[in-house]
Amino acid sequence: MKKIFLFFTIFSFAFSFAQKTNTRDYEDINAKLDRLLKEREVEKRVLNVNLEGKTFVLIQNKGTLVYKHVVSFLADKNINIVELINDTSAESKTTKLYSGDFIRNNNYISVRADVLEGQKIGIPLTYNFMIQERDGILFLINMNNNEKWIDTTLVK
Repeated sequence: MKKIFLFFTIFSFAFSFAQKTNTRDYEDINAKLDRLLKEREVEKRVLNVNLEGKTFVLIQNKGTLVYKHVVSFLADKNINIVELINDTSAESKTTKLYSGDFIRNNNYISVRADVLEGQKIGIPLTYNFMIQERDGILFLINMNNNEKWIDTTLVK
């Protein structure tokens, strides 16, 4: 009888500990999912933002290479993308100028640059963005890799 009682006590203790652990795990997972959904939700305050004349920049530092990508939204749904590559080891700089167009659907912006320095290219450079605003800062989130392109009016 004592063995059965001891076994039942140990089993119930282990079961309750596992339930508490699972509850904490589920709470953590739920908090992470809520944060991700909040970042991806459609913000109604940016639906009326006019992109004409806006410029966004992304700077990536990868060791000896520094990549700077600049996208400028022009009139009539046209865009310019400037790609600057600075190689500090070889002390060389490369610049590419793309042009193309964009389509906007609510918060989502699809950019297609099919002209490189005046010549059509076979495979266009494409980006899919979602426009966001956090703490008064306007930025674009690249939907493929979550890179954030920041509005240049805030970059000083």
